[in-house]
Amino acid sequence: MKIFNGIFSKLFSRKSTKDDVVSCAKNFKFNQYIPGISQEKGNITKRLEELRKSVKKVGFGKNSSESLNQGKKILFKATCGTGTVALVFAIMVMTGFGSYLSSLVERIEYFHIQDIQISGCRVTDRNKIRNQAGVGYNTSVLTLSEEDVVSRISAHPWVKSVKVKTKFPNTLLISVQEYVPEALISLGEQEMQELYYIAKNGLPFSRVSSSDDIDYPVITGLTSLDEIRKDHELAKNIFTFIKQAKRNNPKLPIQSISEIHVLVDHDLVIYLVDHPFPIYMGRGEMKEKYGQLLDVLGVLYKKHRKGAKIAKVASIRMDYFGDRALVSLND
Repeated sequence: MKIFNGIFSKLFSRKSTKDDVVSCAKNFKFNQYIPGISQEKGNITKRLEELRKSVKKVGFGKNSSESLNQGKKILFKATCGTGTVALVFAIMVMTGFGSYLSSLVERIEYFHIQDIQISGCRVTDRNKIRNQAGVGYNTSVLTLSEEDVVSRISAHPWVKSVKVKTKFPNTLLISVQEYVPEALISLGEQEMQELYYIAKNGLPFSRVSSSDDIDYPVITGLTSLDEIRKDHELAKNIFTFIKQAKRNNPKLPIQSISEIHVLVDHDLVIYLVDHPFPIYMGRGEMKEKYGQLLDVLGVLYKKHRKGAKIAKVASIRMDYFGDRALVSLND
């Protein structure tokens, strides 16, 4: 206790110098002065966590008697009932020595991250997310900026949002929410087209690579995203049709749709994987038209022996007249 009282007196003196602070930090041995501290000592751990949050609010680099007094109050509240367990944190609230204090605090191994837990990864690779976080096992939870980690991980094209939380004293929790692709979209001029994954908000989020396992319908006929952004009805028609197909009715499941082509006037034409004929959907009332298309295909499949190739069908028009459909046949 005499050791701690002497150090506290020196740190809390208004005459404290930079050398005094650095000297106290270097001479402080965390495990020796606080033997047996561990996560099982819940009261201590809780107080240290409260102190860490309070210290972050004070911040490094300030130099005034007001911030020093604030630091004293924080320390008194955090250490009350735990003796001098948080002595090392006195160094953190001593103001005006930010660069020295940050470096010294980071050396306390007890607060070095020992476990990085990542959840929510379905498409993204956990190891890549860990690398993108830029956090190593020698990083201290006391000086870690959660906002910086969020910013780095958010740069991953498949990450829609991310939450980062430190679990005192040495665990980092990362929760990732990924984009869910609805389809692929081909953009650009004919000779310069590129494929992108597109989410239900109508925006592409990642370019398709040659190694990807692609199993989505492709939206074609557009040269730029401005066509979708400016025509809200077009986006609604496309994603309403996809939503209905994702119900996976056996007559027309999402896996059977090869292409959703957008004509110049923004009418939709559907192409299937197993059949060459176009299906003209027009614009509007996509939910109703999809239901009617199921009925038409049901009749055709029944007439042609339960799904055998429909060789004579040239096209199907769901935009023929009102709620009527027109099936054109080859000669």
